[in-house]
Amino acid sequence: VGPRAIVLGKAAQFTITALNQSDLPARDLNVRIGLPSWVQLSGAEPSTGSTRKQADASGIDQLVWTLDNLEARGRQQLTLKLMPIENRPFELAVDWALMPVSMQAQIQVQKPELEIALSGPKDLLFGQTETYTITVTNPGTGDAENVSVQLAAGKSAGKSHALGVIGAGQQRQIQVELTAQQAGQLELTALAAAEGGLETSANRTVQVRQARLEIEVAGPPLKFAGTVATYQVRVSNIGDAPADRIVAAVKLPSGSKHVPINDGPQPSAELTWNLGVLRPGADAVFNIGAQLLSPGENRLEVQVRGAADIAADRIVATRVEAIADLKLVVNDPKGPKPVGEEVVYEIEVTNRGTKAAEQINVVAQFSEGIEPVRAEGSQAELVPGQVLFHPIGRLEPGQKLTLKVTAKASTEGNHRFRAEVTCDQPETRLAAEDSTRYYKLDVPQLGSRTGGTIR
Repeated sequence: VGPRAIVLGKAAQFTITALNQSDLPARDLNVRIGLPSWVQLSGAEPSTGSTRKQADASGIDQLVWTLDNLEARGRQQLTLKLMPIENRPFELAVDWALMPVSMQAQIQVQKPELEIALSGPKDLLFGQTETYTITVTNPGTGDAENVSVQLAAGKSAGKSHALGVIGAGQQRQIQVELTAQQAGQLELTALAAAEGGLETSANRTVQVRQARLEIEVAGPPLKFAGTVATYQVRVSNIGDAPADRIVAAVKLPSGSKHVPINDGPQPSAELTWNLGVLRPGADAVFNIGAQLLSPGENRLEVQVRGAADIAADRIVATRVEAIADLKLVVNDPKGPKPVGEEVVYEIEVTNRGTKAAEQINVVAQFSEGIEPVRAEGSQAELVPGQVLFHPIGRLEPGQKLTLKVTAKASTEGNHRFRAEVTCDQPETRLAAEDSTRYYKLDVPQLGSRTGGTIR
């Protein structure tokens, strides 16, 4: 509303009225007034809202009156003061724009979340089963569906356990058993996953302690067959956990015999020693005796076993050599003996060793005044003052050779008898000597008497 004619260079007042004729409020109402370039705006006073100048798409200035809210059946006014600066008519173009009424519905977005915690012992024994608790919490605003957890130990993936649905603000717990199969530091990882790509994890470093057994066996490197070898066995725990129910078993060399030793722990009939518990750094020592009978390498084996499948083995070898050991015994006749009577001298050669003696030579010698008559037990040659037995090829271990020489003394007195044994395998030289007294037997005779005969 305003005058239909105005004077050049003089301001005139115009009023623009915004009227809401509906029963609903009008939101974000914009009223645009076109201003020609030869008309100058000298004032704009809205009853409510705000005004601003802007150019339209063609570059013509516009005054924009903005009302945030125009109540139903409401009315507001904008007063303008316009002054023409050229003698030209103009049109006051007015239009308006209104944000359409829309309906809104608020949609709540729910977000599930997962948190996981792992609790349990920090120290484990190798081979021992422990229980760990996995706690899964949903601190989000939506349900976590198809939740599953697993406990991984080192590079070994654990078994998956299904927990189902965990509601918003709720938590679930599950206990998982773990058997430590790796000594030293072990990294445990608890993993949780749910639909929608939800994943979370928790780590825990534990120390797995393990008993470790070490065996030392001290024994002779060389023995002769039939002798007793003593072995000392030391069982040590070089690990960082106690070793329980330790039992040591000894396997003797083939063909040998166990010889009891009084000092130290004693074995059972099966040659086992119950050593009990060995703490870390502790040891147990026992001795064992064995009579070694077989030539060659004799291997003594020690096996130690304990709880949690701990074990250790050790073998020690002793070289056994067999030798022949000849013994010479001379049995002379019980004297004194009469001259001219045959007497027997006995020669005994015994192999006390563990190996056969070979190429045995036996010579019997007599002193002057006594000579051999014959020889028994082996072929022999008789020469003055001597009996030369033919070489005896072999005398087995434990075997005894008995030779007999019959002799006859021709003069009285002490006559010596000497036996000598030599052998190449093994190199042996033995001699034995004895003496026997011989006497001359006088036969008494009766003399003659004159005068008659005794009847």
